[in-house]
Amino acid sequence: MAYENVIIAVVIIGVLIFGAKKIPELARTLERQKASLRKAE
Repeated sequence: MAYENVIIAVVIIGVLIFGAKKIPELARTLERQKASLRKAE
């Protein structure tokens, strides 16, 4: 579907911008933010 292509494109652009080493770090940060949002609710 179209959404899958968009997600793949975003991941590729993210790797190009941030580099492969930064991706896990960014993922951890996003998970922490999601967890803190859930606690706030």
